[in-house]
Amino acid sequence: MQEIEYQKSKLKTNLELLKSRQKENKLLTSVVNDYIQYESKLREKEELLKSQQEAYELKMKFIADYIEDLMQTNDLTESGLNKVSYEHSKILKMIDTIKNKIKTI
Repeated sequence: MQEIEYQKSKLKTNLELLKSRQKENKLLTSVVNDYIQYESKLREKEELLKSQQEAYELKMKFIADYIEDLMQTNDLTESGLNKVSYEHSKILKMIDTIKNKIKTI
């Protein structure tokens, strides 16, 4: 993620530099417009990724809740309960990973 932040920062710096030089050289107008469109597309992709990650997080929470309910309401063998508990903890870890990814977007 650090590389993405670095590239976004670099893009923003270059855009500002081009905008300032555009005043002196009108031929840079198309380059500035291309940069602006590229930046806009990057933001759209980030928003799409974020919404997909949030949807995935909701689904994983639903599964985790279902497993928790399964553990509490059903008579499972010790082996079955261990497997369900293990899967439940894996899902909770996945949810935490997704939350962290969403925060960095």
